[in-house]
Amino acid sequence: MAKQTQYQKDWVKNNPEKVKATRKKWLEKNKDKIKEQRKEYYKQNKEKFAAVAKAYYESHKEEVLLQKKEYYKQNKELVKAKQNYYNNKKKYVELKQLQQS
Repeated sequence: MAKQTQYQKDWVKNNPEKVKATRKKWLEKNKDKIKEQRKEYYKQNKEKFAAVAKAYYESHKEEVLLQKKEYYKQNKELVKAKQNYYNNKKKYVELKQLQQS
């Protein structure tokens, strides 16, 4: 990335609305590019993300379990549908393997 000149730094300080608008426009225009970059970063740093998630879970275990419980309470039908989908998919795979052997 190129170094900013003092003029550019001053302009950014003096025009925060324009900077915000330009940034917002760029983000809207480049959603796919950003999504790909985030996916790639995640792929390269899976262990780091897993470690952070595990540490958070360990330090906030009660809170996380409460949130899960609330979610399950509020979304019973969705949770059942997902479980049925997973179980049926598993059965389908098992049947397909039996047919092939």
